[in-house]
Amino acid sequence: MYTAYPAHYYYRQGFTPIWATSANEALALMKMAVQGEKSDELFYDALIKLAPNANQAMIITSIRNDERAHNQMFREMYKDLTGQDIGQESQATAEPVDSYLSGLQTAFQGN
Repeated sequence: MYTAYPAHYYYRQGFTPIWATSANEALALMKMAVQGEKSDELFYDALIKLAPNANQAMIITSIRNDERAHNQMFREMYKDLTGQDIGQESQATAEPVDSYLSGLQTAFQGN
């Protein structure tokens, strides 16, 4: 007996095991992660300014500080592997936050 599956089950992205990542690819991914963490930090900075009260600002500040810690972790990993600093995140840009509510929705969606 055959089972019909919805169309979204037909396409499956290929699996690439972590050990198939080259050293150069891993280093490039670390650089991208630094950019992403900095962008997230800037996003949360903007969201903190829009927070309606100190308690909510404190929660978002904690999340923002986690992003800073992630950034530092990737920088240290890169330096441990290469002996070089990544440099500044000149390409990092913050996603615009139109309102506190829309910013929270964006954060919850992980965008």
